[in-house]
Amino acid sequence: MAKKNIYFSQVNYSTGSGKFKGYWFPYSVATIWAYVQQFKWVTDNFELKELLFKRETPQELLDRIDEPHIFCFSNYVWNYEYNKKVAEAIKKKYPDCLISFGGPQVTKRPKEKKLFEKNPFIDTISLGEGERNFLTLLEDYQTDSVKQMYAFDRLQELDFPSPYGMGLFEKMIQDNPGYQWNAVLETNRGCPFKCTFCDWGNLTYSKIKKFNLERIFEDLEWMGKHKIGYGIIADANFGCFKERDMYITEKMVEVQQKYGYPETVDASWYKNLTKEVIDIVKKFVENGFNRGFSLSLQSMNEETLVSIERANMKLNQFGDILDLCNEQQIPSYSELILGLPHETKETWLSGLCKLIESGQHNSIESWLTQMLENSQLNQEREEHGFDTVFLDNYYTSQEDFVEEKAEIVRGTKYMPFTDLVDAWMFSWLITNLHIYGWTQIYSIFLRKNKEVSYETFYAKLLDRVQQSDSIVGIEYRKTKERITHYLEGKETIDYSGHTLLWDSQQEFHKNRNNVLKFTESFYYEFDNNKDVVIAQEHFVTEYGVKKVNITIDSNIYEYCYKNQPLESVQKTYKLKVKEPYDTEDDYMRMFYFKRRQGWGKYKILNL
Repeated sequence: MAKKNIYFSQVNYSTGSGKFKGYWFPYSVATIWAYVQQFKWVTDNFELKELLFKRETPQELLDRIDEPHIFCFSNYVWNYEYNKKVAEAIKKKYPDCLISFGGPQVTKRPKEKKLFEKNPFIDTISLGEGERNFLTLLEDYQTDSVKQMYAFDRLQELDFPSPYGMGLFEKMIQDNPGYQWNAVLETNRGCPFKCTFCDWGNLTYSKIKKFNLERIFEDLEWMGKHKIGYGIIADANFGCFKERDMYITEKMVEVQQKYGYPETVDASWYKNLTKEVIDIVKKFVENGFNRGFSLSLQSMNEETLVSIERANMKLNQFGDILDLCNEQQIPSYSELILGLPHETKETWLSGLCKLIESGQHNSIESWLTQMLENSQLNQEREEHGFDTVFLDNYYTSQEDFVEEKAEIVRGTKYMPFTDLVDAWMFSWLITNLHIYGWTQIYSIFLRKNKEVSYETFYAKLLDRVQQSDSIVGIEYRKTKERITHYLEGKETIDYSGHTLLWDSQQEFHKNRNNVLKFTESFYYEFDNNKDVVIAQEHFVTEYGVKKVNITIDSNIYEYCYKNQPLESVQKTYKLKVKEPYDTEDDYMRMFYFKRRQGWGKYKILNL
């Protein structure tokens, strides 16, 4: 009796460009097959034909597949619309093929959403962990009794083999020579937090379950042997098991030293940050795995943190963690989410300045709230008066004909549309002028020497920018128009707005003297210290092009960043950074990540 053909699809957009263009292994669906293949009756009756990972047209896919009996799709915000298009095409050509949908984008409320009525080509859905669900689906398939929904309790033990060790990606690598590959490392599952904007904890809220260390170490060895440049640790809270996670990190270092890979590894760090986590982060940084430590606060407003169930980390504790990072020269960046409950324009503006006051000068990333299908926030629309809009996913829209939509919050009852635009533009101001360095020395010096608060400095600067005919004022007004059009659905950008930030920064560097003249004149409204002006000008020297070699009649940098007393002493600062780049976009990426790494203050102060 011929075996039944099974296909899994977990397509993702590619990362990078040119020779750095990379693709993700479809780890989640491969893990499902790794689990079920343990049962001999499964491998006796079913054959895994292919793990699909790359977006292609439905017709291209149909031309390659061979008599599918079961076709499973893993659904995320970046592939849900694509998967529906492909599934519909498969069902049309192969009406007897069983179509199964799973993943975080599949609603937990199928009856409410009328999922099957709207998408008649979907036969069954899987909620939660897919391994046990799929095994039961295969059992039912054998007896012609497949159900519309599978939702078993979580696995009690994570003791099944890894898809890497099983060789499930070997053919994929062989068939696509020259591809760069990104890999997922899973060391545990589960999340003890229930942040309302996230579907992670909402879907897996419970005790964290661990994979055994032997499996993890074998996966790391596999990544090293296969020259995986970029990896990500899939855990919701890496670092929460200090000794175990440090052991894993040390093994990662060992593998890198042995093979030269993986080169970069990202992680979602333990939400309840402690000083102990810093030791692991430092190991990451020292070995070049990570560009910076993410301090994901989401909001600086206490009422908002309580509302989104994110009050586990007190804001005063954050200051201590940031101080420790700065003392040990561990690069860090902070993330905030714009459009959360109880956040107003005033609390947002004040919060950004509080974040700077805490010592965050490397990077502050502001994201727009995205309404995820299975998040608690999605159920609180009326309570908070969310005004949302479905916008094109920037990344997938660049790759194929299928538009993926992200539901973005563009207003709340606390922050109407016009206020949200103003708040986002204040983030633009802070990022482009403070974080990228054009006013950073000015603001720090005035805060320490003249008791001019960051909030006062940047509120006045905002007023000046709005009225200015300089390139700064021109870019402000141009960007405000573009972000407004974006939130009105008239323009496609990445929903964080990073492309707008980079566009403005490129214009600033093209008009360097104009920007310096504008910021210098603003500084002189508060003070006339020439050394500060000299220090500020050289702090934004072009990366990879120019070198810093200046003499100042005071220890400005030490005063600003090391809390040393201000002294009238001649100091010479030297810095040379040379990194090649081919395009302006490459330059801006280097610029952005170098700043995140604390380039400038750390390098200067080490010399």
